[in-house]
Amino acid sequence: MDTTLTNRIVAFFGSSLVPVSSASLDHFALPEDVKRFLKSYGLPLEPGLLIHFYADASELEDCIDGQTHFLIIGDDYGTRLGIKEQTGEVLSLSYRTPRPIRFINSSLLAMLVFLQIYKENQPALVQASDEEAAEIVDRMREDFQALDARAVDSPDNWWSTILEQIRDGLL
Repeated sequence: MDTTLTNRIVAFFGSSLVPVSSASLDHFALPEDVKRFLKSYGLPLEPGLLIHFYADASELEDCIDGQTHFLIIGDDYGTRLGIKEQTGEVLSLSYRTPRPIRFINSSLLAMLVFLQIYKENQPALVQASDEEAAEIVDRMREDFQALDARAVDSPDNWWSTILEQIRDGLL
């Protein structure tokens, strides 16, 4: 487990992190560092961006697409958010089919740090002019690229879409 990212997440989200029970994770073939983080720290209750994480183990579900399994950890009021077994990648999945719609992050820890960056910048974005908002979005994109370049390497990826929506004043 990346202790630098873990410490950053715990310092920011603090007591809003809700651990996931061991029993609810044991039958998933997630990378051990993902399981350890979820069991030790969990998911934040108020992550931002209209995301709702399933803190209650009874809400977690398995989603199967052919040979690929996902642990569904939440939703964004449009798609389900799933951790891909074996790799730990986080993807956005359709409610209609289990197929991934958009790549979110290479890991859960990266996603949580991205959410932290968004939440830290959100107050400035509310007050920003269009030009200032564009500058904030550019800085966020740079921070995202430094942490997990794959998350913003395609305009179709989830975070690329979010950044465009922020730039356009939709979020």
